[in-house]
Amino acid sequence: MFDLRRDIVLNTRVRSAVHDEATRCWVIRAEDGSIFSSTYLISAVGPLSEVFRPPFRGLEEFQGELYLAARWPEEADFSGKRDPAGAGRGRDDSDRLRRPGVRHDDRA
Repeated sequence: MFDLRRDIVLNTRVRSAVHDEATRCWVIRAEDGSIFSSTYLISAVGPLSEVFRPPFRGLEEFQGELYLAARWPEEADFSGKRDPAGAGRGRDDSDRLRRPGVRHDDRA
């Protein structure tokens, strides 16, 4: 319907992205020298593009299961386990993991 794929550029490292107020467009410069212009810019960077190991004291000695967003295992089985409450969990719980068989702690 919208044919968005033709306008998506993947696997490209961006050197800079500057919004030009006069033209109301983004000017994006890639590391390979390419220059793009776009009305919209979706920055796909953050916790899923690079592994971030939180600097929690004692993390190296932790013996339990540890799941990082950037390396989430598809085969993870949470059956019979409590709802994970990780660092950064949203106060409104909109980012809670909801899977069949998982006991959810609905306390505030």
